[in-house]
Amino acid sequence: YTHPYDQLWAKNVQAAPAEGVLASGVLNDAQARFNVNQLVDDNGKASEPDIAVFRRLLTELTLDPDLADAIVDFIDRDDDARGASGAENGYYTSLPKPYRAANRLLVHTDELARVKGVTGDVMRRLNPFIVALPATPSKRVPINLNTAPTELLAALVGGAGSTASSETVTDIARLRELPFSSVADFKERFKTVDAQVADRFTGVKSQHFLLTAALVGNGAALRQTALLQVVINEGAIGWPRIIWVKET
Repeated sequence: YTHPYDQLWAKNVQAAPAEGVLASGVLNDAQARFNVNQLVDDNGKASEPDIAVFRRLLTELTLDPDLADAIVDFIDRDDDARGASGAENGYYTSLPKPYRAANRLLVHTDELARVKGVTGDVMRRLNPFIVALPATPSKRVPINLNTAPTELLAALVGGAGSTASSETVTDIARLRELPFSSVADFKERFKTVDAQVADRFTGVKSQHFLLTAALVGNGAALRQTALLQVVINEGAIGWPRIIWVKET
């Protein structure tokens, strides 16, 4: 079993000439990130287990964990603010340039820039660790234990029911050089981690990737990012489905 970052998809494409321009690209695992759309359930209501992990992630990133309340309010379907840090349509429609909360799953994490308290600095810090995947909350997209950054691993293993320590996170990052073959393998190797958290949140394979490609030449540059979903039919890997493309 080859470690994911040793596989071909994780190798940067070296800049190469193509019809008078230089083309380059990089593919990143979108399932190494926290899916913000899973902060709500299928009924559009707050999902407290996911919110707890997200709050811990914000803390790991030295961000205010109460930002989670405003983000949940922006996505959920009700109009009831979650405490003093939450914000619903009453807040957004009172702004000098009014708008309404999304009240739906996000297409792209850029939408979070419209959330109360989410500044440019917050977005720059948070963006490498989050993604908005199009799955419904009940059809959960697992976080890949083999590729997730240590900050997200710490948020996952540090919850109630776990006796894992900061040393556990270091050990996970070190020992996954021999990749986890299954969630059961992970739980067997790390018995101090809450088994329910492992079952709910994690996996060892990925089907969603972020492709960033750049073209430079003739005094101009074009950079685009696309969210891809690998389609698997009866065990066979098909051509990736393009979910969105964005100029960056």
